[in-house]
Amino acid sequence: MYVLGYFFYIKDSKAHRPPETDMTAFIENIKLFVIYSMPIWISFAGALIFKMPFYVSLMLGIVATRFLAKLVADDDVLEKGILKHSKDGFKGKMVLAIIGIMFFKNVVNNFDDLYVFYTWFD
Repeated sequence: MYVLGYFFYIKDSKAHRPPETDMTAFIENIKLFVIYSMPIWISFAGALIFKMPFYVSLMLGIVATRFLAKLVADDDVLEKGILKHSKDGFKGKMVLAIIGIMFFKNVVNNFDDLYVFYTWFD
């Protein structure tokens, strides 16, 4: 279906095409992607390859983020410090949403226990 859609609609489209990039810009973008995704890769590698507990490998990823700021030379992070910069990124509504999701997950997973609890009152 996707192949037919390409041939009938997209192939001869006169829409604006993005400009061609040279190889050096492409390599620079890949390098930036690898640098900025490194804390995630460290967390996954620690948990999956080195068999560390996930919370330990997550802390290693957070520490790697601090050194990453020095590597990339993000002046805003270096001037403020990591704690002030982290405080600016903290969103209370997001924490409440995650707590709500975890509560709902526990309610759904323990629904049989709730059913037994309510039938006890009958």
